[in-house]
Amino acid sequence: LLISEIFSNEVRSAITTIALICLWAANFILVFTFPVLFAELKDAIFYIYAASRVISLMITRFNNKKGQTLEKLEDMMILHQEVSKRLHVAMKGFKKWFYGNLKKGLHCAGSFYFIRL
Repeated sequence: LLISEIFSNEVRSAITTIALICLWAANFILVFTFPVLFAELKDAIFYIYAASRVISLMITRFNNKKGQTLEKLEDMMILHQEVSKRLHVAMKGFKKWFYGNLKKGLHCAGSFYFIRL
């Protein structure tokens, strides 16, 4: 697949730029680490590269969103981001409550509170 065909029109240019930067960075890392690794590991380096390829194939195979439009996938991502934001706000509130109680001298262990002496 071409990278430009994966993303919707609204974000295509920005995401394509990021994807190409990542692709060039990965190629840079591969080209400059291969001679060093080959000198140390000999032919075993190809097993490492093969294992990384198998892992990437498994990730793409099990995360397959076949039959869904780009817009539907984008809506799912927006919903995921909204849920993440709400969880982040809830965790900030919990941390504020928890550290406030620590400052008051209370220690929380599970559902029990202990007074710090």
